Amino acid sequence: MKRFYKDATASVAKSGKYAVLLDDKPIKTKSKQSLEVPTLALAEKVASEWQAQGTEIKPDTMPFMTLSSTTIDSVIPQVEAIALNLAAYGGSDLVCYRAENPDSLIKLQHDAWQPLVAWVKDRYGIRLIVTSGVVHVAQDAASLAKFNDIVLAFDAYRLTVLHEFTTLSGSLVIALAIMDGHITAEEGLERSLVDETFQANFWGADAEADARHAIRQAEFMNAKTFLSLLSVT
Repeated sequence: MKRFYKDATASVAKSGKYAVLLDDKPIKTKSKQSLEVPTLALAEKVASEWQAQGTEIKPDTMPFMTLSSTTIDSVIPQVEAIALNLAAYGGSDLVCYRAENPDSLIKLQHDAWQPLVAWVKDRYGIRLIVTSGVVHVAQDAASLAKFNDIVLAFDAYRLTVLHEFTTLSGSLVIALAIMDGHITAEEGLERSLVDETFQANFWGADAEADARHAIRQAEFMNAKTFLSLLSVT
């Protein structure tokens, strides 16, 4: 799509939220909803993405526009369903499934993940069952119910961030620890990549794996920034 506007700016909308304007015309999402976000900082970030476009508009260079639109179009209309779907990750969380060998990988996983198992117990009273191997182990029903309650308490925008952290890491526990401020997004990403890092160190670098890692890292950091913008008034 050709660029059809001169300036992109942020402005207060009639709703009290913040809109992004292209030459004074408010942006709409794909589903024709008004793109109105809860903080001026986020609106300004989205506006800066539009302003940075060249003669051709490239949506894949606008992650904050994408996250905002996704929240409005997909998350807000079905908050409860998405929350419960995310909470289900707690039933087969990455941090609960450990390698059977070699000992070096077992130790790496224990050092990275066991503190999070202890944290979720102390923070939320959730006792997770840890196992070796890939055979599914059912978690306690009470623990799963607590995960439901925790995730359902997030507003739609933070649920979008939780979704990013959870699906990118494969771990609801890691995602919750980041959201809670217990660990940084960088630490969460590192802990989610224990297996991949071990394999890379053992077998050597792999170009495709490195490319996947770069994409995941970028998406993780975008989610981190998106979350921070929700707290800036």
